[in-house]
Amino acid sequence: MLGKRYKYLDYARGIAIIFVMYCRYFYEKTFFKNWIYTFHIPLFFIITGIIIGKKDDNGVYNVRKDFRNLMIPYYIMGTISVAALILLNIINEIHWSTDLVYNIKSLALFNGIKALWFLPCLFFAKLFYFNIKQSVNDTRKLSFVIILVSIFSFVKLDFISIFFYNILRRVFIATTFLFIGEFLSVRIQKEKINIFKIIILFLLTLIMTKIMGNMDLYYVNLKDYFGYFLSAITGSMFILLICKYIEDKKINIKLLEYIGKNTLIILGTHMVLGYYVKKVYYLITGSNVFVSNLYLSAFIELCIVLFIEIIIILIFNKLKEIKNAKRK
Repeated sequence: MLGKRYKYLDYARGIAIIFVMYCRYFYEKTFFKNWIYTFHIPLFFIITGIIIGKKDDNGVYNVRKDFRNLMIPYYIMGTISVAALILLNIINEIHWSTDLVYNIKSLALFNGIKALWFLPCLFFAKLFYFNIKQSVNDTRKLSFVIILVSIFSFVKLDFISIFFYNILRRVFIATTFLFIGEFLSVRIQKEKINIFKIIILFLLTLIMTKIMGNMDLYYVNLKDYFGYFLSAITGSMFILLICKYIEDKKINIKLLEYIGKNTLIILGTHMVLGYYVKKVYYLITGSNVFVSNLYLSAFIELCIVLFIEIIIILIFNKLKEIKNAKRK
């Protein structure tokens, strides 16, 4: 199974990154945005856990490979983002030195620039998770350790800097979702998907959103321990079962699959691209919104940025092909 791609996971990643983009461009706090925030980032971690469960690698973690795949892109895209934000501040005639110092600090200390925080979080969560698995061979003991890790992520320690502690808490939460994903990997593959199950899960996500309200993993604003994990798992399962149902019915959504295969580039660039798209639009029209309806305005911005992202991905993949061809 090593190296095999599963369409439903690419579909799920595609949906998750579209949700991430939409929430970045839609600034108002609404029920719809709260609903997305309950699961869109946990879904990425759970998908990674599912892939871990499907790999036939004897539980061996290739640190160098993950560093190359996650941390090198993190620093490259982070450096580009810092430069792009400085240029944007200069264009807007805003003093940029304070932002520069903060962004360099965030980049160096794994807090990331905008959505890039996800990459070091995933890297350290995988490193932590595989070390736990190697130390604890028994499934029950592993479950117990992961429960302790998840509980600790909700404990507030005032003597630790909030900056560093939030980074650590995110890693612990991500580790928990990796375990959940691996636990679900075989079960989802064998699951008989029907519309009734999907509808029930959807209704549960709405109920949990109503109960939990606004949550944000980046700021570790997660409120209730059980409520947060239940919301995240329910929402993630809802998306995964929809995508599995689409795959089982042999419905091909090539654009969504393509987006899902290239989420890393989109994750690292969509926010800065959005700033520039809005700036160009403002210079042309004198307005910061595309239309008066904020939902539609965010959707238009998403479509424009996604179109640019696809061009960037095509160029990047072509350069990668040329590089690989030269190596051969």
